Amino acid sequence: KISYTYPENDLLAINKISCSIKKSSTVAFVGSVGSGKSTILKLLTGILVPSSGDLFFDKISSRNVNWSVFRKEIAYVSQDVFLFSDSIRNNILFGHKDILDRDLFFIIDQLCLKSEIASFSNGLDTYVGEGGITLSGGQKQRVAIARALITKPKILILDDALSSVDSETELKILNFINKYLSKTTIIISSNRLSVLSICDNIFVLKSGCLIQEGSAKQLIRTDGVFKKLFFNQIRLT
Repeated sequence: KISYTYPENDLLAINKISCSIKKSSTVAFVGSVGSGKSTILKLLTGILVPSSGDLFFDKISSRNVNWSVFRKEIAYVSQDVFLFSDSIRNNILFGHKDILDRDLFFIIDQLCLKSEIASFSNGLDTYVGEGGITLSGGQKQRVAIARALITKPKILILDDALSSVDSETELKILNFINKYLSKTTIIISSNRLSVLSICDNIFVLKSGCLIQEGSAKQLIRTDGVFKKLFFNQIRLT
């Protein structure tokens, strides 16, 4: 069981969580603000180190993992995207010059970016300022996701990475990612519970604790936090 306390304010963000994620599966961590979703995703990437307990990857302790090598197999996209002062093309390729244009165009199309990029005078070679200042929030997020997909990582982590697009587009993109990266372990968090039908398993967090686990269908049929959050969202749409 792992726990994590932020040292700057002694906040216990993850409290004795134990769960298993199958290789090549798609799972989600959900919960209200402050439930610990982003913290646990950062623990999985090695950005944070558990205060107690340990993570295991294929039965290998995270303390014995060569993170400088292992991180090359992980693609992590957060809600707050950072883009470089460069062209859209170079932001996506990020040094991977061997990627064929047809593969790049295919991903852009599937991420619903094709027509938007085509509307720019220089297309893929349009220059964006630091942080992607010339792009909308949704465009920045999808450029960052394209960068994550282009190398077909073994583990893909999306931390509310489609929050700036509408729910229909988010579901379309997640369905594409699920099929395109069929051999990749995909771990997501999303505040839109309606898009989680693609997930094999969902972990529900509350105040840093794991309180529910199951598929979307199972959790909707079970009285608990997930069902309450799900139907509250439906009423608000």
